Amino acid sequence: MNRPLWTALQHALRERGPAIVLDDLAGRTLSADGLLDLTDSVARWLRSTGASTVALAERDPWMTNVLQLAAWRAGLAVLVVPSFFSPEQQAHALSCAAPELILDDELSTLAAPQPERASATRVPGDDIAVITFTSGSTGQPKGVCLGQQALLDVARSLADVIGTSTAERHLSLLPPAILLETVGGLLRTLLAGGCVLTPDRATMGVADMTTVDGPTLLGSLEDCQASSIITMPQVLTTLVQTLEREHRAAPARLGFVGVGGAAIAPELLHRARRVGLPACEGYGLSECASVVCLNVPGASRVGSVGRPLPHTQVVLSPEGEVLVGGSTLSATLDGEATVPAGELWATGDLGHFDDDGYLYLTGRKDNRFCTAYGRNLSPEWIEAELAAVDGVAQVVVFGDGLQAPTALVVVDPSAASDLLSRLKQASLVLPAYARPARWLFPAEPFSQANGLWTANGRPRRRAIAAAFAARLAAPTSLLSHSERAS
Repeated sequence: MNRPLWTALQHALRERGPAIVLDDLAGRTLSADGLLDLTDSVARWLRSTGASTVALAERDPWMTNVLQLAAWRAGLAVLVVPSFFSPEQQAHALSCAAPELILDDELSTLAAPQPERASATRVPGDDIAVITFTSGSTGQPKGVCLGQQALLDVARSLADVIGTSTAERHLSLLPPAILLETVGGLLRTLLAGGCVLTPDRATMGVADMTTVDGPTLLGSLEDCQASSIITMPQVLTTLVQTLEREHRAAPARLGFVGVGGAAIAPELLHRARRVGLPACEGYGLSECASVVCLNVPGASRVGSVGRPLPHTQVVLSPEGEVLVGGSTLSATLDGEATVPAGELWATGDLGHFDDDGYLYLTGRKDNRFCTAYGRNLSPEWIEAELAAVDGVAQVVVFGDGLQAPTALVVVDPSAASDLLSRLKQASLVLPAYARPARWLFPAEPFSQANGLWTANGRPRRRAIAAAFAARLAAPTSLLSHSERAS
């Protein structure tokens, strides 16, 4: 069986020898030699079970990484069941992937190998390395199958364009079930000769993706001497605001802060640079094995998502839709999507290139709305500008059929009382037809728990629209511009 990803990792690890490559910052470490020995023994055991697909219960990132590597060494497909999924979503993922083996973090068998598997859900092909599930922004998550070569291509490209110095001590802030962390964190770092740090995230001030303790996180970044992190816009916002408020210096060793998952206001990136955070926006999709384009230190253009990575091909359709070739999915578990060799994946994202090859995204095809005055707008454009205002925790904009857009703004508890006036001031950078005419302030945050937010920081727009349907449908003249939505 061809295992290009493991072959490349094995070569990189052999060159590291006694150097530490995995560290949970609580006493557990593995050298490169130790990791090779451990994955060898676990891989032999995995092969003896006869399983072709293994599901891992995501509780301990350090052990989850070890088990993923061992499974790839054994030639198995891996599903890391996201801990941030609801029980129903977890059951859906397991039902779709139909793994023969389910393991917890201590190699205890939670489910024994099953000889019978439904052909409709059988993982296609022998080269599948990862089964990852999209965030399910409009329904149940979709299972995407990716091969070892696709993961290797992306990880190598990232190692090449980001460079080796920032890979020395990569701190995993995202859980291993998020493909971006697996490819851009674990695999990039090991291929580049660095060490992956996997502490308990709660001790770092990021217990989940929506609650961040800025001072604790900054202190942890300094203490562990992290050279790189990958995170979401909300976390970057908290870091920037904390540095500005406390007049602190950014962690000295931090050389790369990759940010993705949602649109980022250019002003937030400028503020990050001013306080010393090397924040670089990127763009990727699960169907394309994660990262497609990336800004990097020394080759960055604020407002863009960067240039395409070396392994990929990115072009635009006549309508401006982003089409991607290279390292695309092998299949989806529902059988609805495959990409034949030589063809491009239609992403559903809209964008344009500048003369130097940087890609600028303008929104999603299916998110665009048309106001009552016939203006077609992408909500992400408006949201990115408003999200940069201090005190804004989350913002979602609607406007289909309305006289002007309506903004739903979740307020940070520490926000100053003049937030509404500052929101209106920030909206002045937008043309008049794109400025919200009404501001609603939900009583609680959008979250995974209430079904209104995805794990990777994106709004579930249909669910939010349904939850606030009455408010959104009411004539603007009948509502206060600062109504508190309940």
